Amino acid sequence: MEWYDHPFREGIGRFAAEHKWILNVNDGYTLPDGWRGDGIITYFDSRKDIIDYVTNTSVPVVNLSGFRPDIPIPSVTGDNIGIGEMAADFLLQKGFTRAAYFSTGFHRLQKLRLHGFANRWRRETGNKIMPIVPKLDRLCAPADDWTALGAYIREKLAAIPKPIAVFAYCDYDAAKIETAALEAGLRVPEDVAILGVDNDPLVCENDIVPISSVCHDRTRIGYEGAALLEKLMTGKAVRSRNIRIMPTHIEERASTRGVYSDDPLAQRVIAYFNAHMAEHTGVPEMCDALGINRRRIERHFADRVGHPITYYLRRLRISRAYQLIKETDKRLGDIAGECGFANAQHFSNAFRAAYGLPPSKLRSRAVSSHPGHGFSRRQAWRLLYGRQ
Repeated sequence: MEWYDHPFREGIGRFAAEHKWILNVNDGYTLPDGWRGDGIITYFDSRKDIIDYVTNTSVPVVNLSGFRPDIPIPSVTGDNIGIGEMAADFLLQKGFTRAAYFSTGFHRLQKLRLHGFANRWRRETGNKIMPIVPKLDRLCAPADDWTALGAYIREKLAAIPKPIAVFAYCDYDAAKIETAALEAGLRVPEDVAILGVDNDPLVCENDIVPISSVCHDRTRIGYEGAALLEKLMTGKAVRSRNIRIMPTHIEERASTRGVYSDDPLAQRVIAYFNAHMAEHTGVPEMCDALGINRRRIERHFADRVGHPITYYLRRLRISRAYQLIKETDKRLGDIAGECGFANAQHFSNAFRAAYGLPPSKLRSRAVSSHPGHGFSRRQAWRLLYGRQ
């Protein structure tokens, strides 16, 4: 492996124990000269010596890295587009209409997560996300120049209307956003809500404001990678040589807790619908509960949020259902009721209209595949800004 990642190894270890493998781990990032065995699990990006070793070996190899789809090795990797989509759905449910994406680097996986996040956000809100990507802005300082990077992030955050949701490529990038925001005198999450990826307890649980994170299921990636290698070593039939593992859920912490709008009255409406989603409640019930005039709040909400209340409520229910289908084993009928749909047919029709497929089809995609995406700098700017 080009670098150490404990959850991958945990998944491999579980499979090895269950199947009584003789498991060798080669630490120190050196090649295992003289080793003889039946198969290899690898994780590589740019290490030419590792790439040469695994591509020239005579035993089966499974790659857990999504960085190099150009190298034809069977792979089990995370669904990085799905990670971006899950992040967008979560932040949309919170009431955000403005969002930014931050990554210190801008290689293939950063672009895939951007792709999923930006496309879902634009489809649901009509808005483009705001980039905080040093490489796109041609920041010449090296990635480990914290003074320059911190100044760059603070400048970008200062120019963005608040409140804003920031989706970061990983938890380490999320921590950098939090540091810069707090140094700039901004509040987390009231001004800047932050969502990372990987659910790494080192930063997520121990930062000043604990960080919410998409749970990228790296342990399962390791386990399924070992399972694929077992099939290849024993000559069993393999349905797919390139498997994508969806993220499981979002572990919410203080960095995103609350509901968001820059308008206090809209905040009350959003909070009410989040709290009463399963009660089949609508606009009349909300108006009665909050003691406000329906015509006035409908005009006010549309002016301040940019969408009618009924549109927001429908999107809230659909995005919550999408999360539950992907993150839980609950029956579709139960999910429909929990999200406030009158019946299964109503749920199915609304879901198909929003996502282009019925709920049952999404449920069947527990392990899904996306085609590889490569982005030029020009394509990335087009995705972020919609420029031709």
